Amino acid sequence: MLIELMGIHKVYKTGPLEVKALTDINISVEKGELIAIVGPSGSGKSTLLKILGCLDIPTEGKYYFNGEDIFTLNDNQLSEIRNKYIGFVFQNFNLIPRLNVIENIEIPLLYSSSKKKYEVKKIYELLELVGMSDRAHHRPSELSGGQQQRVAIARALINDPYLILADEPTGNLDSKSAKDIINLLQELNRAGRTVIIVTHDNFVASSAPRRIYIQDGMIIKDEKV
Repeated sequence: MLIELMGIHKVYKTGPLEVKALTDINISVEKGELIAIVGPSGSGKSTLLKILGCLDIPTEGKYYFNGEDIFTLNDNQLSEIRNKYIGFVFQNFNLIPRLNVIENIEIPLLYSSSKKKYEVKKIYELLELVGMSDRAHHRPSELSGGQQQRVAIARALINDPYLILADEPTGNLDSKSAKDIINLLQELNRAGRTVIIVTHDNFVASSAPRRIYIQDGMIIKDEKV
């Protein structure tokens, strides 16, 4: 089992006000699954993704990642898990404008505690995988949205993570580019990686054999197709 969430609650406090973002979330994820977490804006799906990615801590509940009790870890240990085992893909790509494609993909290696050697060969293999080998020295401003997202996916893969978390990965793309990105994520899943996609788009959701529907911070349906 890669992920176990048990009785997860998340409450945000603003002065005397409390906002319940998640209520009693229970999810188990096997290694190698492809899952879509589906819900409208404000449903709590992005909060859930942050918790899955160890970017936020629940107010209550238990979270085990690859057998590790997340609540027992300090900030440095959580950072190491994020860098070593989780690859993030965001709606806005989050590429650094002044860096070229190779330099953007290299960034996670710079923060790796395992001190992995910078390998140009590995980066070019990833660029070939995502169909961007002819754009290695271009900057983000010289790329289309779909191309930038492919670079972001290559960056997410550089440390060979167990899990890819994609937050609305097609949100800023045209329909053709969106299909290409979904096909790429499916290919990564077929190669053995666990992929979780957060989306409000029914087309994107239909690409996943398991769909978890969330509304008002609660899971309303968890189905396998």
